[in-house]
Amino acid sequence: MAFLWVLALFKNVCAFGAAHAYPSLFFKDEEVARLHESNQETCGALSLSAILYYDESHWSLWINDKIICPENAQEMEGFHIKKVSPHEVEFSHLSTEGEILETFTLRPY
Repeated sequence: MAFLWVLALFKNVCAFGAAHAYPSLFFKDEEVARLHESNQETCGALSLSAILYYDESHWSLWINDKIICPENAQEMEGFHIKKVSPHEVEFSHLSTEGEILETFTLRPY
């Protein structure tokens, strides 16, 4: 009986959480909106579907329906691959002048 009560409480909490966004303890609403906007612009441009990893110099990535490997990694305009591991890829977002704007990590979905 206690299990059913906990399950019902969990469902109500999840439904409430999905309907109401909780405010941040550290950022103002405008700052949260800017962070989401920035993240969407950067990470939204790349979609990592798969990683085939043998070692740090032998790997292939399936990014935006295109296979990227060490030999053609420079073809990704605006992005630089910093590090590839079996489970994630670290990227740098580059400005048109080649400056690093931000670094982020993607995992395949």
